[in-house]
Amino acid sequence: MPRVSAFIAIAVCFLVLPLRSLAGDGPIRIPKPGDGYAITKTENSQAAPSGYEGRTDTATITAVGNTPATMGKRIVARFSLGNQIKTCPAADGTAEGRGTFTMSLDSTETQGSATNTLHIDMRAEGKYKGEVGDDAWIKNPVNAEIDYTYSLSGNMRDASGALATNSSGARSSSARERRVE
Repeated sequence: MPRVSAFIAIAVCFLVLPLRSLAGDGPIRIPKPGDGYAITKTENSQAAPSGYEGRTDTATITAVGNTPATMGKRIVARFSLGNQIKTCPAADGTAEGRGTFTMSLDSTETQGSATNTLHIDMRAEGKYKGEVGDDAWIKNPVNAEIDYTYSLSGNMRDASGALATNSSGARSSSARERRVE
């Protein structure tokens, strides 16, 4: 289903846009080798259920600071990208599918007895339907309904134990969009 790539493009936008920190002091970056973190990764792929084509891929990246500049910092990022399309079109020649993209990030920074935490959760889920030709390719625009949510929460605790939240506080947004591609 070539036109379903529009759903994947929306999901990739989540990766391109930087994640803003709760304190507003810049983006949270997912560390890479050489950034002063011990990094572990796990990946998994699960095939779509019987009667569907596709799969769901998941990955978790855990980064724990291991240099003087990053000591006390821990970042855990989780990603999931899935797509499944019915193997056989319906009698009217239409094929239906579902896609999902999720990303969550948990950041903890501890210095002495002060701890700052941040949790970001982004999710896009889509349902789409398109008409399939005899050659099994989509032949007309695909109708898609895409629901997406974004939430941000966290706190900052100083050495005295006082708890503070950013003036922007916890944020959450949700939307539903219907598009024809």
